[in-house]
Amino acid sequence: GFFDPLIFLCLCLKRIGLVRAPVMISPRGQLSVKFVEKNFRKKLFLRLLRSIDAHMCVTFHYTSELEKARAERLVDRHEFVVAPNVLRLDFFKNTLKFESVRRLEMSDSSIFRIGYAGRIDRRKKIDTLIRAIAVLDVKGELVIAGDKTSYMAVLQSLIRELKLEDRVKFTGRLHGQDLMEFYRSLNLFVSLADEENFGNTFLESLSLETPILFCSGAPWKFTVA
Repeated sequence: GFFDPLIFLCLCLKRIGLVRAPVMISPRGQLSVKFVEKNFRKKLFLRLLRSIDAHMCVTFHYTSELEKARAERLVDRHEFVVAPNVLRLDFFKNTLKFESVRRLEMSDSSIFRIGYAGRIDRRKKIDTLIRAIAVLDVKGELVIAGDKTSYMAVLQSLIRELKLEDRVKFTGRLHGQDLMEFYRSLNLFVSLADEENFGNTFLESLSLETPILFCSGAPWKFTVA
């Protein structure tokens, strides 16, 4: 991520001229007050960055005007480019023509299947999704796709507390065909994070004809345009 010590080292080397090649950095939504405000290490990282003007010797890549505006609250006077992530929607659409895309097996076809894919992180409000499953008026199931993180222990504890072991599943990170099958197996794709820089997941989901529920903090205007 952006706050990795290796990123800071790279910026320092660029600042003193030991790296001559142009450098572009994509913060991927991490340059946000909400992402930084309660983390001392990240605050210190930015303070050191600004103290030597290391951020002024590279170009930042933002995926939307909204992400740029959030970043400018933390890092000023820097070069940037705003460009959306490249997403091969034609690949997803063309794959729909083949029978190889199939819905994941479900124990009961009457289950309302909700899914989330992405970082398993506190800011993503996955705990809210889990609580929602517990109070659904219909029989529901939540499937979470993403790399294992330390936060999973918190979520698994909540699942046990609400006695949802048979209704909440973790698949691990999915790629390619497995990811497409995941989207197609859902009745609804949901992401409740207050902020998103450029949500590839909601475009991928829509391209596979799966409805989505997203936060107002996603860059909708930019994406639709």
